Amino acid sequence: MYIKQYEDLLLKIAEEYGTPVYVYFAEILLNNFNKIKTTAEKYFRKPLIAYAYKANSNIHLCRMLHERGAGAEVVSLGEIFLALKAGASKIVFNGVSKSVKEIEYAIRNKVWLIDIENLSELKYINDFSKRNNIIQKVGIRFNPGIKVSTHRHIVTGGKLNKFGLDSKDFIKAVNISKEMNNVDLCAVHFHIGSQIFEIGSYVKALEEVLNLAREAKIDLKVVDIGGGFGYSYETGEILNLDNLFAEIALVLKDFLEEEPTVVLEPGRAIAASAGILLTKVNYVKEVYGRKWILVDAGMSDFIRPALYGAKHKITVLGKNEPVEKYSIGGPVCESADVFAENIELPRVVPGDIIVVHDVGAYGYSMASNYNARSRPPEILVKANEVKLIRRGESLEDLLRLMMI
Repeated sequence: MYIKQYEDLLLKIAEEYGTPVYVYFAEILLNNFNKIKTTAEKYFRKPLIAYAYKANSNIHLCRMLHERGAGAEVVSLGEIFLALKAGASKIVFNGVSKSVKEIEYAIRNKVWLIDIENLSELKYINDFSKRNNIIQKVGIRFNPGIKVSTHRHIVTGGKLNKFGLDSKDFIKAVNISKEMNNVDLCAVHFHIGSQIFEIGSYVKALEEVLNLAREAKIDLKVVDIGGGFGYSYETGEILNLDNLFAEIALVLKDFLEEEPTVVLEPGRAIAASAGILLTKVNYVKEVYGRKWILVDAGMSDFIRPALYGAKHKITVLGKNEPVEKYSIGGPVCESADVFAENIELPRVVPGDIIVVHDVGAYGYSMASNYNARSRPPEILVKANEVKLIRRGESLEDLLRLMMI
């Protein structure tokens, strides 16, 4: 609906900044965040909405979220750096293979919480904190080994996944931490995957980790249930958070005398619907009876369809009634470089502007220079004001870091 409202503006953006181009809508981003925050505050006394930077780490978007009380969930040195620059007051540092350099940077910059995923990591944290006379707050990421219904590439809490600690090493980590003077083990964490629509999976993981925490006698101050809240690219609806948070609150009440800070780590649920990708039609052709729209955006700009088989809503600016079936492909020399197959669209001609919807999460953040293609610009629309928030890369940028 909002695309129709901004149609003329989007055509001007495509003309002025060229295509492909990412466009974000501040109002939608903030509305999504506020809905999650308001819902969480109905069930938890001290919720922290730690926005997952992996979804979209443009500093302009992150800064708007932090100004409204969001924390940051980060998984790399670069994301810590950006979160600090964006003004995040509370940073949760996750990540399955943190380097010593990343751990030291995190501690030196006073991140709020580090969730460990192996025993050696715990030792690194304590040793560096000891040398610098710091006590670092730490959580343990538990891998509950449960099955969830989602794409296999985004399952993170199963027995075959690399993430977190199993119950044996969880207990071992607690016992080791009790001999350490420079870590404050005060949190437990799990993240079972992305695009999760089953409330029962969260409840089961939470019950298991709280049972372990009780057995190990952890004085829990923080419970981090991760994110991965399912978002439907067909309907725009997300997992019913009222039902999820109500169930989580009941479990916490059963297990803990004092309510902890509850950390939530949404990324897609906040950013996805706030972004679109505009791409121009270069050619229309027919190959063995299949009509192809060939556009100037490719999998280097937006890889979700190629990587996950993701299906995004696609429309044409200025045109409405579907009258033809098309497949849409990009310029990258890969057969996977296809945004859609056999979808109905208005009759398309070269020069038309195609809109790929709901790309605010895992769009630009996963873009690359494959085929020596320059990454596109990013635009923010805020109260009808258009702002360039990342320029498109030039050809010279492709050489910028090469030693020539």
